[in-house]
Amino acid sequence: MGPVIIYASTAGNTKAAAEYIASKTGGKAVPVSKAGPGDLSSADRVVFGSRVHAGGISKEIRRFIEVNRPLLSQKRISAFLCCMFDGEKGDAQCNAVSEKLGIGCSYFTSVKKKLKAGDTAELDAYIASL
Repeated sequence: MGPVIIYASTAGNTKAAAEYIASKTGGKAVPVSKAGPGDLSSADRVVFGSRVHAGGISKEIRRFIEVNRPLLSQKRISAFLCCMFDGEKGDAQCNAVSEKLGIGCSYFTSVKKKLKAGDTAELDAYIASL
């Protein structure tokens, strides 16, 4: 089985990224509001996706990670952000999330727009790194 991608999305970019990653890896995209320990049990890799708001990730994702930390410690985990900023600001947001959660992180911008245009290079590179 591919990875489980647990995500929180407001504008749909994170959902689009999670569903794309799941479709290309044979994984399963699950909104954090519907995710539970059972989603983690069969996956060897867990990917968290979140939108960025006020410089941080969704409270639901943070809470899910905190509650499930013992189970997650047995998995390979990574994260991605969908944010508004490229370059230094995007890097800074990603680094802050990575430090706070102790999880490697990547970020994307304008996911829905890029997918609609067939521009999947960033997501494909991320998938290759999994």
